[in-house]
Amino acid sequence: MAGARVCTEKQPHLTLTTDEGRVLEGRSIIFGNGRKYGGPLNFFAEADNSDGLLDAVVFRHSITSIIREFLMAAVQGGFHSRRSGSFEYIRMTGGTVTSAGQASCELDGDYAGNAPVRITRPGSLKVFVP
Repeated sequence: MAGARVCTEKQPHLTLTTDEGRVLEGRSIIFGNGRKYGGPLNFFAEADNSDGLLDAVVFRHSITSIIREFLMAAVQGGFHSRRSGSFEYIRMTGGTVTSAGQASCELDGDYAGNAPVRITRPGSLKVFVP
């Protein structure tokens, strides 16, 4: 349902400013810390849970090109910095997303407020199994 709703909405112009000083602009941004995104498919090909970095894919264009890029990523083993398309794949320590208009943010598929939003990876999760 959320995907169908997004297809009918005008996407705002977003700016991601990383802590490293990079500035990227696009229409949609996804973040991850592991290889998988939204299910069993590998979308963040360069992700490493132990390196302290976040992975981001910044889509430059509208929803139709985003859908095409997701389909290509599913077939080609995910997004990565060596693959060209209407997106940019980056790895970062953190950053801030701002928008030129109202932009909703989702966290794991649920509404989490509007931009601006700060993206960080505060630490690692340790799991002990008896």
